Amino acid sequence: MLAAATRLFRQVNTALARFVGYLVLMIMVLITVDVALRYIFLSPLSWTVEVSEYLLVAIAFLPICHTLFAGMHIEVDVFVEHLSGKVRARTNIVKHLLGVFYCGILTWQSGKLALRAYVGTWRSETGTDLLLFPVYSLVPVGGILLALGLLVLILEDVDTLRRGRTLNA
Repeated sequence: MLAAATRLFRQVNTALARFVGYLVLMIMVLITVDVALRYIFLSPLSWTVEVSEYLLVAIAFLPICHTLFAGMHIEVDVFVEHLSGKVRARTNIVKHLLGVFYCGILTWQSGKLALRAYVGTWRSETGTDLLLFPVYSLVPVGGILLALGLLVLILEDVDTLRRGRTLNA
């Protein structure tokens, strides 16, 4: 049951990462069209920069757990790489618990801000007048996804210790 839930969670994060790839493509198209309209027709789109900035928040926070699972987060492992498998698993558990603690703070504080944006119906101060709650809510969503991903890695390390398997270097 737990293995199936873990597999599903990883698949959802992979799908989010693919979706974010399309957001990058969308930003590229928006900026290209804006530049073309600006220099060819002298009529740029007034909302391109703002929408691109908001999409960048999604690009940064939605695939954050997929990045963790891919092993692409910055990590200083100069000492850990020389440890035995069981000691490395214990070290990873402590490291991931600290990460969950940080994600809790990130989610709590950014969630408070997103809630304020929702209750206050904050809007952008530009001509687009976009609601800011969806953008502000991406940060706590990313924090929750990352915390869940770290918990998955903790469970995998606990399973490694329980079964007596060693971690690969």
